[in-house]
Amino acid sequence: MNELERLLRERMVKPDQYPEFYRFEREGEELMGEIVGKRRIRRDDGREDIIYTIRTADGREWSIPSYAVLSRLMEEQNVQPGDYVLIRYEGERRTRRMGRPAKLFSLGKVSREEARKLGEYT
Repeated sequence: MNELERLLRERMVKPDQYPEFYRFEREGEELMGEIVGKRRIRRDDGREDIIYTIRTADGREWSIPSYAVLSRLMEEQNVQPGDYVLIRYEGERRTRRMGRPAKLFSLGKVSREEARKLGEYT
């Protein structure tokens, strides 16, 4: 086995090796850290979701659930691996159009380049 193959085998990720999902439960709860992964999954109904992986200051990694509001914010702010985010759970509200409950979030992002300039997280 050559060096490249050895490294690839060492770094191979299996489907059951993804971090567990972080569950936001309390209004005002926050999750902060570096985005270290981004993967696409296909739901049973055919829709595609993006699941981000975040590494918190204590080194723990979490998968971030693809709640509609949070996913839209992540997409609008073009969150990519290497970026730092602060996610705050704002609680649950009923949607005006369908009357279904929706989880609401706020999102702050600092790009990898901005974080390097700060020098605190690199």
